[in-house]
Amino acid sequence: MYYTKIYRKGESAVLAVCDSDSHNKTFEEGGIRLFVDPSFYGRKETGEEELIKLLKDIGIINLAGKGCVDLAISEGHVDAESVLDIGGCLHAQVYRI
Repeated sequence: MYYTKIYRKGESAVLAVCDSDSHNKTFEEGGIRLFVDPSFYGRKETGEEELIKLLKDIGIINLAGKGCVDLAISEGHVDAESVLDIGGCLHAQVYRI
């Protein structure tokens, strides 16, 4: 299960998505700190099929957690070499224009 939140402004949209087990947790490594904040990543529970659709439809995406990052990689939205591992939490960003 994932948590998602969509931010819309005009015709633009940003998708924030995280794994349920990363939600509301802090990860740190080498001076980098990632707080998977529920106010940013949302509280809407989203299943895999719905997330796959959102990944296709939204061009700016922020991902936190192994599950959602791996899914984005397998669906061709993220290059595995561009993924950060911050204290055991995978993090990736997608910008499609």
